[in-house]
Amino acid sequence: MFNKLFNKLRRRFKRGGQIDAEAIMKRADICMQEKKLFLRKDLSIHDLCVEIGTNRTYLSLSIKSRGVNFYDYINRYRVNYFYSL
Repeated sequence: MFNKLFNKLRRRFKRGGQIDAEAIMKRADICMQEKKLFLRKDLSIHDLCVEIGTNRTYLSLSIKSRGVNFYDYINRYRVNYFYSL
C-alpha cells in the first residue's frame, strides 16, 4: 500500500514540478554535516524537516529519490562518522 501511495505522489510531483528533490537533499546534507544531527539517537524525520524548512512528504520523496529510506539515509552518516574516528 505504501509503495502504491508513494508512486502516486511521485508521479503527481513530477508532473507538477512541485518538488525539487535535489535542492531538498542538498539542504538536508548540509544540515547533517554542519549540525551533525545524525548523532542524535532519537532523530526523527520531523526533526530534520523542521531544520531544513520543508514538510515530511517532500523530504520523504526526496530521500526515496536516492533509493533509500530515512533510517538508511541517517545510518549512512553514522557509519561514515564512525569510520572517520
